[in-house]
Amino acid sequence: MLTNRKAFTLVEILVTLAVSSIIMVATYGAYDMVKTQYHKNMDIADMHTSGRAIMRIIERDVRMAGFEYRDNNAIITYGSISNPLTIKDSGNKCCDEVTVVYDYFDEESKKSERIRIRYWAEPHTSNKGSRHRLYKQKDILGRNGSVLANPALGRKEVMADYIEDLQIVNVVTSSNLYSGSDYR
Repeated sequence: MLTNRKAFTLVEILVTLAVSSIIMVATYGAYDMVKTQYHKNMDIADMHTSGRAIMRIIERDVRMAGFEYRDNNAIITYGSISNPLTIKDSGNKCCDEVTVVYDYFDEESKKSERIRIRYWAEPHTSNKGSRHRLYKQKDILGRNGSVLANPALGRKEVMADYIEDLQIVNVVTSSNLYSGSDYR
């Protein structure tokens, strides 16, 4: 005896597989797009975080410009600093340069040094293309209570890559720093 059985035909199964495959590909595409955007956003957030950290380092050094260490008898160890802050203005093109001189006292070793720190950006070319890099160089001008005849030159360190511009603005002399909607 023949019984009436219900089943799917081959065409119905193929149509179901095709529709399921399309849905799975679309879902994976959406997932991949969200994952890619998430990684881009994380990279941008990391870039902003490191940019803020670098600016804090530069800001700290600029604020220290001209600090003269005094010993226990209130005598300036290395003499006065004649030019604590030098800014080379590039105009509106890339990139400015800032040099800072101050005395640094290390609490652990109880020793002071007169240091000069220079920040600048310069072009760099590699297999990833041309761009600017931000550099830092720390030189020792005085050590052990006396100014060195020949400063101990530090090495050129890369602080950041893919720099668009480094502009230092003197807010004391810039009268129209935030005039209207013009932001600098």
